[in-house]
Amino acid sequence: VVCCMFRALGFILSVYVISRLRLIKRMSEYHSAAKKVINAYEIYGDHFTEEEVRRASPISDHSDIAFILITAILCIIAFAFLRPGFWLMDAVKRLVIIPIIAALYNEIHLFLENGKPGGLVGRMRVPIERVQLICALEPSEDMIEVAMHAFNAALSADREITSSD
Repeated sequence: VVCCMFRALGFILSVYVISRLRLIKRMSEYHSAAKKVINAYEIYGDHFTEEEVRRASPISDHSDIAFILITAILCIIAFAFLRPGFWLMDAVKRLVIIPIIAALYNEIHLFLENGKPGGLVGRMRVPIERVQLICALEPSEDMIEVAMHAFNAALSADREITSSD
């Protein structure tokens, strides 16, 4: 159990440190800018302003980062219960366990994402929000502007496709 805890904490610390590397940091900032734009769109509708985007949170109800990181932590915990044996069989076991854990956690994750923020579900969503903070970095003004233009272009393209159908 202690070894498993150290592995999970080591993984979280590694993700935190890696997300602060220059290239990854820029990617995390752009990702946060995109999340801010999506949150502003969900709060203010089609005609959100840059100021509203700046005030929006980079934490989202629908987080791909949280899903990946929590799934990886659950895999680390599950791997701790595997008994060591022939290395090829160990690799096969792990490759089988990963999609099973991802599928099971996906159902829990979707329930928590789609649940109402108050009450028990709201308290159960706190770890998802905390995990997002590992990679949620404040974007620059330029990044927000790029994310807004990309979002508006995608929204216009979606409208054109739906209007032509």
